[in-house]
Amino acid sequence: MDKNEFGQQLAKARMAKGVTARKMSLDLDMNPSYIGRIENGHFKPSLDMLLKIQDYLQVSLDGFLDNDTASPLKVAEKTVTYARLTSDAELLEKYHKLSDENKHLVVVLIDGLSRNG
Repeated sequence: MDKNEFGQQLAKARMAKGVTARKMSLDLDMNPSYIGRIENGHFKPSLDMLLKIQDYLQVSLDGFLDNDTASPLKVAEKTVTYARLTSDAELLEKYHKLSDENKHLVVVLIDGLSRNG
């Protein structure tokens, strides 16, 4: 999914909720033109912002990014960097500390990534 396709999907989801791009940007504590710039294909959100957008619009990541080549990591590939790899035990410990809602987001993200190899 390229920036333009992602932007179009975001615009559809936002409009379905009846929210302007400016209001959504402000609600997410971003520059007022932030969502509009994503929708116009100027850039892709970070993984963290993608999760905030997903939560704000109340859409699932897999449905939101449903595309043969879509992957949440591909959406944010230029903005997400990994300082270090985390062991399975550390990940499991962090997972257990999450709220049920955030655990669900992790599962959706893993499902989406595993489908796209």
